[in-house]
Amino acid sequence: MELPSEIDSFSALLALLALSTKNSIEANAPLLHEAVYNLRENKSFNKFFGNYFFQRRGSYHYSRDLEVDFGNLELSFLLSNKNPSLSVYTIEDKIKSAFEKYTKPKISPESLGELEAMAAEFSKCI
Repeated sequence: MELPSEIDSFSALLALLALSTKNSIEANAPLLHEAVYNLRENKSFNKFFGNYFFQRRGSYHYSRDLEVDFGNLELSFLLSNKNPSLSVYTIEDKIKSAFEKYTKPKISPESLGELEAMAAEFSKCI
């Protein structure tokens, strides 16, 4: 599966979160991994997550690379987990600003439309 030349899986994940209609999402690995796996399996969106290899882990599909990318978003303070139980990620303006500044200028209008549709689908399933 070949990714569009202008975007890698990390950038697609950044776009997915920045374009999501949600202000927060559960910091729940099974839920997030299964949601991205389902997007990857969707023929309309699979080109964006071609670098993620998923393995069945109990009741859900797990990707080590996806887990690393979520960790990198946290370490770069683009995705925060400030609540006391650490059970919710807050999608702050920082992630949207990073997308607008670094990722969006590299994306074709066609790919941007596909990413927006993918983010809408992601927002429904989480």
